[in-house]
Amino acid sequence: MSEHLSLAISSFFSHAPNLRTQNQVWKTGLVEGILMTFGERITYARKQKKMTQNDLGKAVGTSGDIIGKYERNEIKPSIDTAAKIAEALNVTIDYLVKDAEYQNINDETLKRMQNIEKLTPEDKSHVYAMLDAFFAKSKLQSLMI
Repeated sequence: MSEHLSLAISSFFSHAPNLRTQNQVWKTGLVEGILMTFGERITYARKQKKMTQNDLGKAVGTSGDIIGKYERNEIKPSIDTAAKIAEALNVTIDYLVKDAEYQNINDETLKRMQNIEKLTPEDKSHVYAMLDAFFAKSKLQSLMI
């Protein structure tokens, strides 16, 4: 975890110690708005998929030790290996390498977004209203934890 990420999470908990544990924040993705390194994004996506470093290594044709080095930002994979990692983790390669906020759009979500774009403006507004309702419900539920 980068120094900035550690400081942000520590600061969050010093101001709101009773909300959630650091592990819950990591697992629920509340760090999504914070910039992460290449290795941290691999770690985050891997843990979201409940994979070990060895599992990911096997999926991409390398070892868990090498995955660990990627996660610690000790070495960088080739573009081909990065593409295999992205595929195994069901994220875009853009997500892994882009120095920006967390953007995890998997193939299933991307296909749905493309299908929404094909809808009429009226149907799109209905889909957006339904999504907004689910987002609001989810946000309220997370506040009640």
